[in-house]
Amino acid sequence: MLHRPRNRAKGVRMIKRQHWIMSGIEVCTGTFIKFIWAMILWQTVAYWVMGYDITFSENFVITGIFTINSLIIGYIVRRWFDART
Repeated sequence: MLHRPRNRAKGVRMIKRQHWIMSGIEVCTGTFIKFIWAMILWQTVAYWVMGYDITFSENFVITGIFTINSLIIGYIVRRWFDART
């Protein structure tokens, strides 16, 4: 979608805004990559350093809760900044 800033002359360059579906895909992709990284990091490094006895399934649930939170916040922030351009 092309968007011309308000109160600007007609000769001003048009700004291409990101569609809301693409914003969602971008946020999901980034969050999925971070989810995988968090799982690997916890199971290989933090588990040994901190000495917590947490199973893989418990780790998956805890990381999943934070991932869902990250998806929601990331999408809201992305759309808010896109609305500002």
